[in-house]
Amino acid sequence: MLCLLLQVRCLSTSSVNSDLVKAPIKVFGVQGRYAHAIFSAASKQKCLEKVEKDLVEMKQSIDGDIQLSRLIANPFMKRQVKRGILEDLLKKRNAHELSLKFFGVLTSNNRLGSASEIIEAFSRIMGAYRGEVSCTITTAKKLSNDQLKNVKDSLQGFINKNQKLQVTTEVEPKIIGGMIVDIEDKYIDMSIATRIKKVSQAMDTAT
Repeated sequence: MLCLLLQVRCLSTSSVNSDLVKAPIKVFGVQGRYAHAIFSAASKQKCLEKVEKDLVEMKQSIDGDIQLSRLIANPFMKRQVKRGILEDLLKKRNAHELSLKFFGVLTSNNRLGSASEIIEAFSRIMGAYRGEVSCTITTAKKLSNDQLKNVKDSLQGFINKNQKLQVTTEVEPKIIGGMIVDIEDKYIDMSIATRIKKVSQAMDTAT
C-alpha cells in the first residue's frame, strides 16, 4: 500500500489529499496498482478523458511501432535516454503533464515493458467509470446485423439500466454452431460443440 501511495504522490501535483480516489472496479496485480494510481491522480486533476486519450494513443504506438517497442524493451539503453525519447513523443502530441509524469514513473521503476498491460488495465477502469460493460460473443459464423441486434437486445437483461453494453464479436468455427457469451463474470456456453461433448460424456458414463 505504501508503494502505491508513493506512486500516486509522484503522479499527482496535489498534496492536499494523498488518499486514493476509489475506482469503480478493482484491478489486481502490478498493472492494477499502476492503473489505480493514474486513475486516482487524474481524477484529482479532473483530466481523466485527456489522460486516457494520451495513454491509449501511446499504447497504439508501442504496439504498432517495432522501433519504439524495441527501444522500450532494450535493457542496455539508459533510463534517462528512454525517458527523453518518450517525453519528446508525448510533447509533440500535446499530452497532459500527468501523462508525461506517468511514463516518467514507469521508466524510473523499470516498468516500461508493462506499459501496454497497465494502460489496458486503466482502460478497463475507465470503461467501468463510464458505465460500460464488456461482452464477447463467439459464433461459428459471422452474425448478420439483425442477428447481432437480437442478441444485444437479449443481453440487456444482464446489465443495469444505467450501463452500456460494449460488444465484441469473434468467429471460431470449432464451436460448430450456437454461441458463447462472455459478459462480466458470466460465461454462457451455448455452443453445439459443448452440447456434443456433454452427450458423449453422458454416453461414456452410461456404458
